[in-house]
Amino acid sequence: MAAGALLLVFALLHGTRIGRDMRAVADDPELARVSGISPVRVIVALWLVAGAACGVSGLILGVKTVVTPEMGWDALLSAFAASILGGIGSAPGAVLAGIVLGVAQEVASPIVGFTYKIALAFAVMLVVLLLRPRGLFGRVETVR
Repeated sequence: MAAGALLLVFALLHGTRIGRDMRAVADDPELARVSGISPVRVIVALWLVAGAACGVSGLILGVKTVVTPEMGWDALLSAFAASILGGIGSAPGAVLAGIVLGVAQEVASPIVGFTYKIALAFAVMLVVLLLRPRGLFGRVETVR
């Protein structure tokens, strides 16, 4: 289910007009607006896609564990670490970093214990960012 949702989001971002518009607004909102793209429409569509993705992830997490109002905090910390580790603005980098961090946390869980496995994500992020400050797939931004 998660892989299907991920493929659907990638297809939306790279195969539809609204996805192209989202990428244009993310790159340069003023140029996108001058080109005829409505940033308000794009932001509304972005919130709808984000809400749907959160709904699917909540459904998947709810199947795995007991649903409580504060159940997302532990996943949020790991997701933040994955997005930074993958490179800001790189969706494939965030996906790969999420898989790497998830595997690292589960493999190290018997060693460091359940309570410290979330901190392990930040330790891995620290080591990788010391070696590659832009993250796994981050690119250098240049100003022309």
